[in-house]
Amino acid sequence: MKQLSILITLLISLGFSSACWGKKFNFLQVKDYKNVLLVADVAGENVLGINRSNVLLATKLMFLKNGLKVFSAQEAVDQEIDIKAITGVEIVTRNIEIGDKAFGCAVHINIQMSKLASEYGLDSNVIGGTFNESRTRVSRLIIVSEYKHFEYALESVVKEFILNYLESNME
Repeated sequence: MKQLSILITLLISLGFSSACWGKKFNFLQVKDYKNVLLVADVAGENVLGINRSNVLLATKLMFLKNGLKVFSAQEAVDQEIDIKAITGVEIVTRNIEIGDKAFGCAVHINIQMSKLASEYGLDSNVIGGTFNESRTRVSRLIIVSEYKHFEYALESVVKEFILNYLESNME
C-alpha cells in the first residue's frame, strides 16, 4: 500500500512538473530570435473594453520582460531590422446577452508565428505571403464577465507561447 501511494505521488508530481516545461518546435526557430515583429487584432464588439491597443501593450510587455525586443512593422522598416517571421495575437469576442443586457463575453485568444514565404524560398503565389504551422499555435476559448479575467487568460496564453518560443531557440 505504501508503494502505491509513493507511485501515485510520483506520477502526480511528474505531471505537474511537465507543465512547467515548454515545447520545442523547429518551426519556431528563427535566426535572430531576440527581435520579434508583433501584430495584434481584436474582432468583435465587447462590453469589457478589450481592444487592440490594450492587447498589444500587454503582450509587448510580456515579451520585453523575457528579454525579447518587440517591433511593429513600421519600426522594423524604419530601423532596417531583418524580420523573417511575424508573431500575431488574434482575439475574437462575442458578447453574452440575455435580452438587451450583456453579462460578459466569449473570447477566443490565439497567438502564433507566421513566416514570410519569400524569405524561405517559397512561391507566395502558391501558398500566400506567409505560412504557419498550426501545432505551434497557443489558444484558449474562455467566457469572462470582467476584464481582469480576460487579462489573466491572455497572460497565460502569451507566457506559454513565449516559453515554447524560447525553448525552441535555445542552442
